[in-house]
Amino acid sequence: MLLGEKPVDELTFCNQAMLEQKNIKLICNTQVVTIDLVQQKIYCEDERSFVYDSLCIATGKSPRMLPLFENKKFSNLFNFYYKSDLEQIINYIDLCKPLTAVVIGAGLTGLEAADGLRARGMKVTLVEATPQLLPTLITKPASDFIIKKIEDAGATMITGEKIVAYEAQDDHVTGLQLSNGQMLRTSLVVCAIGARPNTQFLPKEIALQNGYCVVNEYMQSSVPGIYAAGDCCIIYDQLTKRMQPNALWSDAMQQGMHAAYGMAGVPKKYPGSVSIASSSFFGLKVAIAGPVMPEAHQRIEERGDDSHYHRLISNNDKLVGFMLIGNTNALSDYRRQLLSR
Repeated sequence: MLLGEKPVDELTFCNQAMLEQKNIKLICNTQVVTIDLVQQKIYCEDERSFVYDSLCIATGKSPRMLPLFENKKFSNLFNFYYKSDLEQIINYIDLCKPLTAVVIGAGLTGLEAADGLRARGMKVTLVEATPQLLPTLITKPASDFIIKKIEDAGATMITGEKIVAYEAQDDHVTGLQLSNGQMLRTSLVVCAIGARPNTQFLPKEIALQNGYCVVNEYMQSSVPGIYAAGDCCIIYDQLTKRMQPNALWSDAMQQGMHAAYGMAGVPKKYPGSVSIASSSFFGLKVAIAGPVMPEAHQRIEERGDDSHYHRLISNNDKLVGFMLIGNTNALSDYRRQLLSR
């Protein structure tokens, strides 16, 4: 959307009328602040309350802001998470015509934001605190390959440095100081340093792990009758064989459906997610699945040239993970191999 290839309105896939047709009542512009487990009742910030027989926690995540900017408002400082963030960035660009931008955080979201800003004519600098891009998803050689493509496209990539201070004039951030002392002058700042699950309001009886709801194979929490689904819970991943968060919409939809089965009294086992992270930025298509680093008995195959980098991990000649960067033509075949193990 930031690239200008599609209108922002296409991000909306559901509306009030569609929900009413299915006898679903949508209540907006309020938050649940308390859950009474004994009375089976939820309380909202606007003092309304609702009784439940069964309950699903599907509160998603909220974007993090750099601690330096917590509780501060600047007209040229944005997150890149919600549809409203995207609308605000586009409106600011159209109104103020910024020439430079700094994106803080070089995860998938930060890379996509940087590419979109570059496509709108800005000189873009990406700042990542760790020594490489996407450290939980890819290896150092893969990171080096992507960085070269970023720099070939005219953007600047800085790794291993943190933002430690800023300069501002009126309601604008004008500069960001790195931990090495360098000052980055900028007219727009995007913070893309991840998100935290919205579970702070939950009672202590609902078990959490690193802030995420812990669920069983039926998507039920530690409290009978209360389920969780989507970004706010931690689930079993079929590829990594670990319990981990999953931020893919397709998996969240499946989790919600399995939670609904349980709430309706016909529980069905959720087999776990098949997390394939995919994105496109700076002319590169990217698809990543399975473990980043192999176990001792597993085999690595790396191949590539100036146009692509591939890394395949196999166990007894069966594919267990892959990293496709620059050329994802084989994605369907590799995905099929993973699912047929």
